[in-house]
Amino acid sequence: MSVKTALTEIVQSYFNSHSIETVAPSVDEAQDYIVELKTRVLALRESLRRQGPTEKAVRLIWGRKSKIPGVEPGIPQMDMVEKILTSQVRAAEQTREYFATSDSFEGDQWELMIRDIRELFRSSQLPHTAAQDTSKSKTGRSSKFVEFIEALQKTFLPSIRRHDGISATSLAKQINRASRAGGKAGH
Repeated sequence: MSVKTALTEIVQSYFNSHSIETVAPSVDEAQDYIVELKTRVLALRESLRRQGPTEKAVRLIWGRKSKIPGVEPGIPQMDMVEKILTSQVRAAEQTREYFATSDSFEGDQWELMIRDIRELFRSSQLPHTAAQDTSKSKTGRSSKFVEFIEALQKTFLPSIRRHDGISATSLAKQINRASRAGGKAGH
C-alpha cells in the first residue's frame, strides 16, 4: 500500500470516529459503567463456581449446550467460560485504570491519528520527529513532520481540528504527548 493510500485511510478513520468525542460520556460515567460491568461479571463467575448438586448438574448440561469453538462440550465449556470471566475481571480493572488517568475522551481520536501517521512516516523513512526546540534546527524552523501536521489540519473542517492556531513548538509538544499516550490506550 502506498504512503498516500495509507495516509488517506488514517485521516478517513479520524473523520469517521471523530464524532465519538462529541457524544462521549464523562470519565465518571465510564468509571461507573465499568464498576457495574465488573460487579455483574464477578457475580456470574461466583454463581458458576458453586459446587452443590444442583449447580453441578446444571453446569454439566449447560456446558453440553454451550458452543465455544475449539472447546469440548460439557465441563470444559464451563471451565472456558470461567476463564473468560476471569479475563474480563482483569480487563475491567485495566480499563478502570486507563480512565483514571483521563480527564475526558476529547482528543483520543486525534492522538490515535497522530500516532498512526507518525508510525507510517517512520516505517516509510519519512520525517517523523517533532522537535520542540527550533533553536537547534539548522533553519530555525520547526520539524518537517510538525509542519506537515499543521498543513494537513488546515484541510480539515475547523470543527475537527485539534491544537489549531498554536505555535509550532506547542504543536510539537502535543504531537509528542500523543505519541507517549499510545502505550496508555493500547491502540
